[in-house]
Amino acid sequence: KSLRRAMFLMFLVSGGTKKDWEALYNLVHFMVRVPNSSTGYVLYLNDFDAGGNGKSKFIGLLHRMFGDSFTAFSTQQLRFTISLMGKRLVSISEYEDSDTAKQLQALIKSMTGRDNFQYEGKGIDPIVADTYQNFVISSNKYIYFDDSGIKRRIQNFHCSNLLHLMMNKFTHNQDYLNGLFGNIYNGEALIVQNEMAHSLLDFILKDERAYSIPLRPQSVVLGSLKNPVLRALFSSKLNFNGFCFKNGTGTRVDLVRLFPEAKPEQFNYAAATMQNWFQELRFDASRDNITLFTATPLTECVEKMQGRLEELDEKSHQLRSKDSVVVERCVVNGFSSYELFQEFMLPECVKYDIPVTLTDTTIKVG
Repeated sequence: KSLRRAMFLMFLVSGGTKKDWEALYNLVHFMVRVPNSSTGYVLYLNDFDAGGNGKSKFIGLLHRMFGDSFTAFSTQQLRFTISLMGKRLVSISEYEDSDTAKQLQALIKSMTGRDNFQYEGKGIDPIVADTYQNFVISSNKYIYFDDSGIKRRIQNFHCSNLLHLMMNKFTHNQDYLNGLFGNIYNGEALIVQNEMAHSLLDFILKDERAYSIPLRPQSVVLGSLKNPVLRALFSSKLNFNGFCFKNGTGTRVDLVRLFPEAKPEQFNYAAATMQNWFQELRFDASRDNITLFTATPLTECVEKMQGRLEELDEKSHQLRSKDSVVVERCVVNGFSSYELFQEFMLPECVKYDIPVTLTDTTIKVG
């Protein structure tokens, strides 16, 4: 039962889809089984101002799995980094975008890039040593990382809003979690968490599967999108004729017409992001990154850009929804999300008269 609890928590924290559940499991599997990896990863958990969706429980689970090779770190500790030496997993909670956070990003980039690092300690000489760290960052405020080195290594997961929805809209207490995490008032929860950690660790150590860890570009969440060029693409007044032009048999996209006052670094970031968003168009960028070119004809290019922007806009609104939650019915590593939901959540839904709608592929709560 402890392993089923751990897998269901992972399902919820990953976002409640087969693809995300599998990706999060593979990432944890990699962090556990490849301590001397040539590159590190940044596991980023967020849930858009909701909170109470299992992030802290999952990080606690990782803490017990990694033991003494786990540590917590914050921006207040940037001056003294000796506590990170030899660690394999570093937790950074309630990360927020700030000037100090930029320094923290530089540290993360260096360590996950496996550079030799100069560790500083109070009252001692600096020590230059290898880096083995992976990072797990949690935040209730969605941060869109714009550093290219971080973007290559970040594994972004939007937590399902199921636990927050059930407590704040229906149960108004934490008792409904006793079946999943154990009773917090009699010490059972601590025992359950240790059992979850040991069972998941044993399962991973016996799992010899081969897999890859692909890039996971961060999803667009309009309220967190700060780049003015990209924000202009989602304006209700957007006119494609104002910045998309015929270029021979292809198309030219003038980013400078979207926001002429943008800084060079903002154009650089916007060009790289649009190349990622519109991969089907195979954009090439000018040297100054203020213009994109594609061999796709103008009419077809505009249609594809418009369709993709609508898709990103719709997904952004779905991610922030707090009225209901939809998760997938799927199977990963022999564990069925529906069977786990039946075991740990459905009895509480019945008890508190919480609407549950089932289809062949989804579970909708609320």
